[in-house]
Amino acid sequence: MTGDSQTGHSQNGHDETGHHAPNAEPGFFDRPSTRKGVWIVLIGLCAGFGLAGFAVDMHGYFHVADFPVFYAIFGFLAFSFIVLAGQHLRKILMRPEDYYDR
Repeated sequence: MTGDSQTGHSQNGHDETGHHAPNAEPGFFDRPSTRKGVWIVLIGLCAGFGLAGFAVDMHGYFHVADFPVFYAIFGFLAFSFIVLAGQHLRKILMRPEDYYDR
């Protein structure tokens, strides 16, 4: 291992287990400016594709599918339903922490 033999941290800011060293410089995606940039790009892409839906002539099987952002709204609602249903399903299926140790 290359690095400081007293602290056990390598030159890339990680210890021998691969975790960040306490005083290491943050990684690329740990920087607030990078996170903000990722959010801006993501929101811009979503807005751009949403606006592009108004420029395309939709011919859905059902009349409601002709709405320009129908699939985006439908996908968001379906995802939200799955997450909320999973939270309630966890209450039913969850076992005590020592379930397999008994």
